[in-house]
Amino acid sequence: KDLLKIWSIVLTVGLALAVSSCRDERAFTTDPSHRLSFSTDTVAFDTLFTDNLYGEISAHAIKCAMQIQATLIACRVPFLVETDTNQLFPILPNAWLEEIGKCFQLSYWQKIDDAHSTVRICTSWATKHENVEALIQTLCKLNAQQ
Repeated sequence: KDLLKIWSIVLTVGLALAVSSCRDERAFTTDPSHRLSFSTDTVAFDTLFTDNLYGEISAHAIKCAMQIQATLIACRVPFLVETDTNQLFPILPNAWLEEIGKCFQLSYWQKIDDAHSTVRICTSWATKHENVEALIQTLCKLNAQQ
């Protein structure tokens, strides 16, 4: 008898929850004063990840960065963080920075010690192959002078 009473309470509560949760509060409207809006950032971000657009756009930048990274690794340059993106964070001798800065724009990231600093090298869709080659030659020249 008690079991029947418990089951009837459980079923009543369950039915009440089921009925009350089925209301559709998102009513469809044709009222022209109701507008759906997106920020331009939302649309741009969504567009970037539609149909592999990001992959296509970034492939060139990543390829350029990986060429530079391979050279830095061959020169035994350590990295602050490892990355497989278009951004590299090599720890360079401070003596190299002035020479590199004559022809290339690097972002200073942080001081490692009195003789080394991390810089950020960032490639893009607009990075030219000849600029990548020129940076690679500069890095090899500086490494050979060490």
